[in-house]
Amino acid sequence: MIKHAALLIALPLLAQPLPINTRVALQDSSPKHLIAFMGDSYASGEGAPQRGANKWDAEPCHRSEENGRYRAAQLLGSLVPSRTVVTSAGLRVVDDFQVTDVSCSGATITSGILGPYTGVERMRPEGPGPKADLKPQIDQVESWMKAAPRNRESIDTLVISIGGNDVGFAKIIATCMDPTHPTNCNEDSSLQSLMNIGNPFGGTLIGYARLRQAFVDMDQKIREKLNPKRIILVAYPNGVRDEFGQLCDQYDENFSLLPIFETYVPSIGALGGATVHIKAAEASFIETQLIGRVNNERRAIAADLGWQFINIQNFTKTHGYCAAQPWFNTPKTSWNNQDDFTGTAHPNAKGYKVYENFLLRELARAHDIHADANVTGNHEEFAFTLTRRGSASRVNGDSSDLFGGLPYTIQHERNFTARMKYLLNPNPDVFTNIRLEVSTTDFAFNPTDVRVVAPSTGLIQEGMLSADFPTNAYADNQLIFVRWRLQHTPFWNATAAPETSYSTVKKYRVNGFRPLLPAE
Repeated sequence: MIKHAALLIALPLLAQPLPINTRVALQDSSPKHLIAFMGDSYASGEGAPQRGANKWDAEPCHRSEENGRYRAAQLLGSLVPSRTVVTSAGLRVVDDFQVTDVSCSGATITSGILGPYTGVERMRPEGPGPKADLKPQIDQVESWMKAAPRNRESIDTLVISIGGNDVGFAKIIATCMDPTHPTNCNEDSSLQSLMNIGNPFGGTLIGYARLRQAFVDMDQKIREKLNPKRIILVAYPNGVRDEFGQLCDQYDENFSLLPIFETYVPSIGALGGATVHIKAAEASFIETQLIGRVNNERRAIAADLGWQFINIQNFTKTHGYCAAQPWFNTPKTSWNNQDDFTGTAHPNAKGYKVYENFLLRELARAHDIHADANVTGNHEEFAFTLTRRGSASRVNGDSSDLFGGLPYTIQHERNFTARMKYLLNPNPDVFTNIRLEVSTTDFAFNPTDVRVVAPSTGLIQEGMLSADFPTNAYADNQLIFVRWRLQHTPFWNATAAPETSYSTVKKYRVNGFRPLLPAE
């Protein structure tokens, strides 16, 4: 009986609700998207200083908000809403999309990524800037990752650009531009040896021979400290070809370095127009042995390490420093934009737009971020060109610039190729229903009087489409209107409705009185 009484007394106590443990958060308050950017000058935005009084977000690193990475992160971050969670301290608003950028111009694997770095040495008349005391980029990211309010033991995505300085990027470019060098840079055996085996007396220039092992060591350290879910390695762009895919050859930018450098580095003072000293053979050497080779080496290494590789080389190939619409800096444009020559051979703001477009796609897909509507402005303005088939002769520019506003004249009974250049946004499958439209009346007043010409099946070169049309389909002295039309959708949201874009309308007169192309 005593045992049963004790049991009856205890039953009411067991029926009472258990207290809530307020020390346990009811929702995860750590950010869902942690992204870090590391790397060298092509990551930091060298060559594209910020607008306004402060040219750089970080002066010792020449890190700019124009570097493409920043713009991509800003857009994606705006698409990720904040959320309110319940923590042990109460309600808290969590920014789920958090990014850090520690990239620094001039960085190498050993000096910048894994080891301390003193910052970029600017090439300017008053000499290099003051040296900084920068912690290894990997340590900077680790500190950021583990600090409040993140408190994470890993990051979701690491985007990195590195390896060019390790094989002598700056040395190669400077040698090819140097008129006092005894041979062309492509014929310099000592330079090629430096690229292949690095500096035998130590230093950060390790050459192609030790590049793979350096990446393996870096991969191990990154995974130990940052534990990233994915690593994205970005290729280097190609800036040595013009708008028709031809190698830059002794391009004269009408700029002399002599008065600037006479008290700084006399050997460089004789450069004159630096790019005029780069011949086509030297440009080919830069393209194959530096840009192409370092990209190919890093692509293979990335595949072995389980990294993702983004190849942008071909998408910049028709906008080199000698192109009509350059995406790369010469010494002249570098000096005008950032008061030094450190930006030479680096992309300008338009060039870094390619980085933005590629990273938008890859990060949006990897993090499953969707836009509710199309985002415009991701392709460059159309560049329209006419060339006679089988000939290098071309007609380009605005028709109003010639003969006091008269339209360009193209010869009767000649087949012409209409070419359209565009940023591939960043790949051709984004565009649909591409066509050339030709009319004998202004599109604005008679949009139905349109002859549609389908583009050629293959690209003439990267970033360019073409469509052939015969002029003998039109009468003598016939005025024709020509434009390109296409539809495009954002690459991170395939469900968005496509938008239609048109090129600037060009006017041409068939078999007029001022033929620009000589008769055969």
